[in-house]
Amino acid sequence: MPPNTKKGEPGSTTSQTRPDTNVAISANNSTPKVTPLAFGRLSPRRGGWSLIVDECPFCGQQHRHGAPNGPATRETTRISHCAHGQVRSYRIVVEEVA
Repeated sequence: MPPNTKKGEPGSTTSQTRPDTNVAISANNSTPKVTPLAFGRLSPRRGGWSLIVDECPFCGQQHRHGAPNGPATRETTRISHCAHGQVRSYRIVVEEVA
């Protein structure tokens, strides 16, 4: 360490090599996360309920998810089945109960 410098001050080795975590945090917090929206319907199945999304916001195909709360489900978030190794969530608003 150069003479007359303290740890963390300009000129010390830690201030030159330590990343500025405040910048990274503020950059991450300022980027809004957009969650796609889809509409779904509940359908009874043996032993429970299915949440059917007729048009996935990512691939446009139909997906079926479990709905453990059954008819009480009004809105939820799920991971798309077409993610292909990525974690892509989307919000589902229930429009009808079959």
